[in-house]
Amino acid sequence: MLLKMKKWFRKYCLWLALLGLPALAGIGFLINSVEEPEFIKYTQIKPYNVITGPPGQRLKRPTALAVGLRGEVYIADSGNHRITVIEEDGRYALNFGGPGSGIAELQEPVSIDIAPNGNVYVADRSRKEVIVYNSGGGYLFTISGDEGKRFLPLSVNIDSKSNAYVFDAGSQKFKIYNSGGKKTSDYTAKQLKSFAGISAADIDFENKSIYGVASETPGFLRFSENSAKTLRHGVLVNPRGIAYNRSRKIVYISDSSNDKLYSFTVNGDYLGEFGGSGDGFGEFSYPAGLAYDERGKLYVADRDNNRVVIYSY
Repeated sequence: MLLKMKKWFRKYCLWLALLGLPALAGIGFLINSVEEPEFIKYTQIKPYNVITGPPGQRLKRPTALAVGLRGEVYIADSGNHRITVIEEDGRYALNFGGPGSGIAELQEPVSIDIAPNGNVYVADRSRKEVIVYNSGGGYLFTISGDEGKRFLPLSVNIDSKSNAYVFDAGSQKFKIYNSGGKKTSDYTAKQLKSFAGISAADIDFENKSIYGVASETPGFLRFSENSAKTLRHGVLVNPRGIAYNRSRKIVYISDSSNDKLYSFTVNGDYLGEFGGSGDGFGEFSYPAGLAYDERGKLYVADRDNNRVVIYSY
């Protein structure tokens, strides 16, 4: 069920009624036909949908998300200790994980990505493991790091060959695991240790570049195997999420202190921003994880508003 009706939502519901646009199975409203605020026009993206979860299973503090092979949205529903899956048309599909300490259960999911075969990789900060499921939520295996060494996975990204790139805050390295969960190598860069506390990353596998943000550093990092560059920006205070738009070559960053989204070129040039504190459309309360799909949609885990907000070009 959607969030409690507020002034902004009443306005959009009226627009929907006038335009004859239906609700999407109780999950969200398709609202890309209504007039957008100027700040959204400036960034060239438009409001598209809001996801708050199905009746009786509302999202609670969503922290990360990923888009599946068919356009379905996988949400790290951290407050409910589970993964919630919503179909592209807004229908609820399933959830899996659930609270507990069992091999398939979750405690604090903070990052999620989808492999080419549909397998779902979830980094759990409290379990200190990456749990791997099939597309239907069935448990497959667990990545636990190097035996005897501290392992704290904060981000996971999957390449076209189903290799998992896991940022381990314990060693300050990206560790690479094959499709069966076996570690193959460490991926480091000259300045990685000076960029402590990476909280999220996205990878441009085509150009072999990794983009990362750290809550302790007001900027973002772009690095490859042989070089690294810290791109600092005074507009950023507490960056929490990052997504790379491959077709437009734009980097999006969420800032939980400013309650805004920012966009930059791959070289760190500032492009624009939108948002602000609140629970209206175009406002955020602790925006966290981001995802971008090649269909032209940007997904925002609006954590403290207990929802996912979707924008479209």
